[in-house]
Amino acid sequence: MNFLRTWLIFLLIACFCAWLLPRARYRSIVIHHTASPSDSLASIRRAHGARGWYDIGYHLVLANGQAGVPAGHLEVGARYRWGGYSVATRNKWCNVTALHLTLVGNYENAPFPQHLQPALANAVRTLCRRYGIDPANIHLHRDCSATACPGRHIDRDAIQRWLKTDPEAVPQALAAQHERALRQTLVAPLPIGLSVFGLEIALWSIAHRWRKRRRSGRDEPVQSGGPQRGDIE
Repeated sequence: MNFLRTWLIFLLIACFCAWLLPRARYRSIVIHHTASPSDSLASIRRAHGARGWYDIGYHLVLANGQAGVPAGHLEVGARYRWGGYSVATRNKWCNVTALHLTLVGNYENAPFPQHLQPALANAVRTLCRRYGIDPANIHLHRDCSATACPGRHIDRDAIQRWLKTDPEAVPQALAAQHERALRQTLVAPLPIGLSVFGLEIALWSIAHRWRKRRRSGRDEPVQSGGPQRGDIE
């Protein structure tokens, strides 16, 4: 009973830390664009893999519907799943303390599509709510490094306007897809807590078996090869 109480407390502490740490770490969201008319998580992964990166440099990708992924859907990179830092800018502080979301398309040459504006707003609102990020801390790549990204047709004022649009403008199926996508991370209370709890149970089980084996070994009678008391030679 004491064992279960101890590990229940440990589980609650692990869950609390898993909830707190991302909220303490992620202080902003940085918006990028792919600068190409058609891309997806898979194609970006191939391009970034050629640079020697283990996965895409961003955390998340918002599809524009041109590469077999439905428009407005979020695709999740390994850096988001495992809580890794971004390598999408030359500013290490921005890489470590921000969530990086790239928009498929070239918004230096063309305006951001109106039908994608509610999807971007919903993705950003959901991230802000999930990680306790102030909506005022929505930045662009060019705020972190010397670059035109995410293009002259996207600015911070426009993003703030889109954030004020009615959440009901986002189709329920798309909002649900965003929620499912953003739950795909180990930087969350339940997965980390249960993983730690399972590991501790496994270690306790191994230690318990080892102690039981030692105890049974001490209880076995000692055999001696020499004559015992009372033996007749």
